[in-house]
Amino acid sequence: MEIVIDRNEVLRYLGYQNQKIDEATDNLIDDSIREVSEDISERYVYRIFDIETEGGAVKLKNCSVVLPGSHIYSHLTDAVKCAVMAVTIGNKIDEKIRYYSRINLTRGLIVDACATAAVESLCDKVEEELKEIAKEKDLFLTSRYSPGYGNLPITLQPDILNILDAHKKIGLSVTESFIMTPRKSVTAIAGFVKEKPEKKPISCTECDKYEDCIYRREGKHCES
Repeated sequence: MEIVIDRNEVLRYLGYQNQKIDEATDNLIDDSIREVSEDISERYVYRIFDIETEGGAVKLKNCSVVLPGSHIYSHLTDAVKCAVMAVTIGNKIDEKIRYYSRINLTRGLIVDACATAAVESLCDKVEEELKEIAKEKDLFLTSRYSPGYGNLPITLQPDILNILDAHKKIGLSVTESFIMTPRKSVTAIAGFVKEKPEKKPISCTECDKYEDCIYRREGKHCES
């Protein structure tokens, strides 16, 4: 599966709600999509763990990591295994965003939105790979769930990167304030379950971005 930057996703991240786009902005979006596509350095790593769901937390076997919080517990309650993944599109994109943010704020915002769409596309690619692994085991894959979602704490980032050896394998690190570098990177967890999961939207009120979410303010859902 090729990483494709979905133009509609870029517009969504920019906050467009079916407004008419002027020709200059339209061309700038197309140029930014091309530029980001050329600069992507696609890297990812994942591991599959057997799990225990006891006492309101999820324990990853053969390592010391515990996933706390009722939301991830509910997400994985029917899972027999889980995949822990980390993806990044590289430092060059970060440099481009910083550069354009200094000299052309509009282009900087558009490049940032393109990069966000790109890293989500890479996550989708990894999910497809994991679905094939699940299929070989007569299992199904749940949707992915990331630290910072609901009450799964962002403070888990160092532990996740550590068990994936992500710094060595894909050059991904995390700061003391739990910001990943490169910035356009994602960690996530998905369960392997015996029954095909029903696709349902995540409740906005479970998300730590609820108060300042641009999609909620516009009456939309970030997964819609």
